[in-house]
Amino acid sequence: MKLKLILSFILLNIILMGCVGRESFSHGFRASDDDIAQVPVGSSVEQVELVFGTPSTVSNSGALPIWYYISQEAESDLFTARKVTDQRVLAITMDENQRVANIANYGLKDGKLFDFVSKTTPTGGSNSTLLQRVFSVEALRNG
Repeated sequence: MKLKLILSFILLNIILMGCVGRESFSHGFRASDDDIAQVPVGSSVEQVELVFGTPSTVSNSGALPIWYYISQEAESDLFTARKVTDQRVLAITMDENQRVANIANYGLKDGKLFDFVSKTTPTGGSNSTLLQRVFSVEALRNG
């Protein structure tokens, strides 16, 4: 009788998990490779806004302004808390003529901060403080 009850409980959980499934959540603008290709170095501010819209935030603390587009994707199901599955920061540096000087698309790869445009791990710089806040030490550990 006890074994029947346990097996019934396990079967019920399997059925519920199949019915509920995973739920996905997206926040912010997630730039695709095609989107990024539409805004090469030298593009105008208008072209950037046409493709990506208004930035999540703008940094004017360095010599040149940097536009940031921040996005996050997460999943959860009936039995687990929401877990971040991907997080990206698209950083577009503008030159003194309000033209694109540099584009970087930061995310986590193998638990480390990675620029998916230049295919490199960034070193310190003017945007490292914001990137450290967005990609917290905890996020780097969860990789």
